[in-house]
Amino acid sequence: MYTILYIEDNLDNVQLMESIVDLIENTQLRSAYSAEQGIDIARRERPDIILMDINLPGINGIEALKQLNDLPETKHTPVIAITALTSPGEVEAGLEAGFKAYITKPINIPEINRAIEEILNGANQSD
Repeated sequence: MYTILYIEDNLDNVQLMESIVDLIENTQLRSAYSAEQGIDIARRERPDIILMDINLPGINGIEALKQLNDLPETKHTPVIAITALTSPGEVEAGLEAGFKAYITKPINIPEINRAIEEILNGANQSD
């Protein structure tokens, strides 16, 4: 069973992602409503993938990604940005920061499914 951690402060978006992940075989979703909470959960539970909003209260998603990359427990965990920041400069900055994919809101369900499955299939191939 794969664990996906979604760090998102909007409950409607969390509920939508729960519905999306429910349709992906062998996955379960954990949620965090702030970057600080998400980092703590990621350190303890070591999810297979982290989905993260960038506009979070407190620490933003870019800073949270830097912190995750600095931790031995999470530095190899793939992180996908899911955000309303859509300008070409914001997308480029997110990818340069180290997000494995950058998905803009409103969420395109086939796009998020494809990104998750590509990462999980890559994990299966390296096992």
